[in-house]
Amino acid sequence: MSTYPSEPASQDRHSDSLRTLQRLHALLSDTSADASRILVVKRALLAPLARIFKLTEAAEELARLDSAIGSHDETLGSPTQPWTHSDRSFFLQTHLPFLLKIVSVNWVPLLSSDELQGYYDAYFLLAKHIDVSFSVICNHILQRGAVPAHSFSVQTATRLLQRLLSCYPLASFISISEIDEAVSDYEGSHAHILSLYCSLPDRMANSFGSRTPSFFLPGAYFTRAGAEIASAVKQFSTQPLSTSAVKRICSVITKTARVGHLDSLIAGCFSGAKPSSVSSNSAAFWRHILNEMSSRELEQFAVGLLHHLRKSQNTIEESGEIMSTLFGQLANENELAANVFLHQLLVVRYFHIDILKTLICMFSLERQQSDISVVKALDHLMEVWVDPTFIRFANLEQHKYVTYGILVCLAYISTEALNLSGLPAKFISGMRPYMDSSVPEVRVMGLVTAECFAGLAQPESKLEFGLEETAESRLMRSLTTRTGALSKEHAPTPSTPVPSDKPIESDSRAREAGESGDGPSSILAEDGQEEQLDDPDEVINFYSFGARDAQDSDTDESADADSDDEDGDLVPYHIDDQKHKNNIKPPVFLAELVTGIKKEDDPMTLEVALGEAVRVINNAGEHAIDEWSYTVADSLFRLQDNYDLDNFEKLRMEALSEILSRAPRTVSAYLIDQFYDRNMSVRQRMDVLTALVIAAQKLSAIVVMPPNEYELSGDALQSVANSNPKVNRRSKKLVVPKPTTQKNRFSQVAGYFFFPLIGRFASTESHRMMNSDVTYVLEKYITALGLILYCAVNTPSLRRMVREYYGFLNYMRFTTLVQVSSVRSAWLFGMSIVVSVLSPGVFMSEFYSEADEMRQLIVDLGMAETDQKNMELCVGIVERLTETLELRNTIGY
Repeated sequence: MSTYPSEPASQDRHSDSLRTLQRLHALLSDTSADASRILVVKRALLAPLARIFKLTEAAEELARLDSAIGSHDETLGSPTQPWTHSDRSFFLQTHLPFLLKIVSVNWVPLLSSDELQGYYDAYFLLAKHIDVSFSVICNHILQRGAVPAHSFSVQTATRLLQRLLSCYPLASFISISEIDEAVSDYEGSHAHILSLYCSLPDRMANSFGSRTPSFFLPGAYFTRAGAEIASAVKQFSTQPLSTSAVKRICSVITKTARVGHLDSLIAGCFSGAKPSSVSSNSAAFWRHILNEMSSRELEQFAVGLLHHLRKSQNTIEESGEIMSTLFGQLANENELAANVFLHQLLVVRYFHIDILKTLICMFSLERQQSDISVVKALDHLMEVWVDPTFIRFANLEQHKYVTYGILVCLAYISTEALNLSGLPAKFISGMRPYMDSSVPEVRVMGLVTAECFAGLAQPESKLEFGLEETAESRLMRSLTTRTGALSKEHAPTPSTPVPSDKPIESDSRAREAGESGDGPSSILAEDGQEEQLDDPDEVINFYSFGARDAQDSDTDESADADSDDEDGDLVPYHIDDQKHKNNIKPPVFLAELVTGIKKEDDPMTLEVALGEAVRVINNAGEHAIDEWSYTVADSLFRLQDNYDLDNFEKLRMEALSEILSRAPRTVSAYLIDQFYDRNMSVRQRMDVLTALVIAAQKLSAIVVMPPNEYELSGDALQSVANSNPKVNRRSKKLVVPKPTTQKNRFSQVAGYFFFPLIGRFASTESHRMMNSDVTYVLEKYITALGLILYCAVNTPSLRRMVREYYGFLNYMRFTTLVQVSSVRSAWLFGMSIVVSVLSPGVFMSEFYSEADEMRQLIVDLGMAETDQKNMELCVGIVERLTETLELRNTIGY
């Protein structure tokens, strides 16, 4: 009754274990419940604990039972050699599933609470084998958790899992030794254990639904995990450096970030953090952890910590000191880390003014020769601020944020340091565009910044432009004064990376920004009535500005159209559209392409720009793509066909998929955000899924062929399921063609397409999508995930992606929407992907205990299916599973 099959060589190494397991399972499988039989069962449960795992209490209890029965226990026999750690692990890998499946139902109800703890629970709480216990318990729950309320074994496993995680903190899982070569086929590696640990709340929610135990709710679970990470860091920092511990803690943090619960983890890890609470040893260990992260992962962690510190009771100075302790030395030693703080967090992304102050306070605590000193930060901000491209294309919120950063830097730099840096000359040379700007807000920002800059560079001579005092100018001047407490001024609080490229001259929201206050600001209008302004702490979606301006322009055009109707008697003047189009210069650079696409009042220019979009994107350099990818994607995604242009949708989708394939990481994140935005229409959601699939196919160079059509019947389906070699099957072709080995450029970015798209399915917007009568969004969602998965063949993360997709399909199986034939077709297509993309060996390793159940499920669905297409899908899946299972029986998977 072995749950984890072994190779023949492994059987030789563990012959004692196999013989012992056979005797134990034979005793425990007998369910005759007389008094003497119960004593024998108790002795069979105690014997391994006493003699194999050497538990003192179990040995004493076993001796008492031997005297009560009147015979010496011979359950285990005489071992031919001493039991090793590998032998014990092998024993538990087979025995623990048996305890959960058989013993928990037949014998656990007959044990008292004390006997339950000593005879049964003790197997799952062995300190040196918690990795085996954790993996076995989780697999048992997740495989049988679809109906947890009706399964006593699942309830028992859930109780054991909660007790295991309560008794052994995360440091215990990090410290366990590597699995022996003798059991290398068992998935107990640290990568598997830690991945399962981080994904456990989501998997439990998929299995238990609304009845998920509170212990496993994400907020409480990851907050507790964060506190355990803090304890682990404190523990390991006092010991010689352990590279494996560093990598495993880093793995937990990054995996938690990928499942979207990094904020809770950081809240638990840095709860009540003060500068004095971060010791030098802990800070050094943290630097080793952070050094293992990629720049993107480091940015996520830093942003999460900054938001947590803002919500805490720390002052700006205290928060800056904590950030400097953790990241200062790392940024000086790691160029990528320095770029994260000086560019990504200071210029590209946007946060509350308190976070900006904390960042610059952190820079001020570094040496002047440091790579992230306040002088370097001011220099970088100044380069961006005086750049003509930035002045022309940055929107008002972006412009304000960089200006605020310059002013806050002035509060942390001395006059001597400023003059020695040479920045005053750079500032003077870049002031001319601000002086000449026709936008009042831009001009005021430049003049106020010039007054503050000159006041610090030359305190003896005061520069004044005689500007009218406003709330915005008062706010800007106040930033040059260093404050230790949390600020009460408002500042733009966007959190979306890389805003839209809307030129500032056309920003209709410009004059509404700049008021102070924590809540929605208000001013007195000319008529004396209070006028509400935008909430300054509202998360602003920069991608929506262009769409709002487009709506405003549409309103103006409709008004003009109404006035034109009054002149209906006038004869229109004929204009040769083709001649006019030929006179329009096609775009060459991405900036020109964006300008042309946004010419919504000029359909000819728009048509020319859209027709050249793919060529321009293809010819653009990497630097230009990095700078303009968000703006181009945003412009194309929100573009509307107001003039019924030829091939508009085709050209727009080709251009959108092209920019997605050129900048897959950044553009996919933007499009998936739009997919889950509550204000998106059905068509826009469908556009997102279409663009993701087209880009995935383009990057992978895999052609997804349609399934072969052939007529089938229920008898044919049943014959395939029976695996009868005498049956003449009509076709053995898979629903999805077998993938071939080839270069796959999609492999490095497949996770950026797949995991964010499927990971946010539990959000409010997805529930609205599932409860809607419009089921074709859900159909395309399931199909798109399957096609992305198919294009990700041969990627390192394919196995995890398949497991996530199967968990999603398993959840969808219990919803009423699967009763709709079209949704059921998409579901079956997804199942065909699951059984096709993995090799038979890898598939059996991942789905060993689920393959038979999976095949029987598809057989039952196919027998009840009336739709010809769905029946074809069922036959293809069953054929694939049958071949895989036959292979397992032949070579012993």
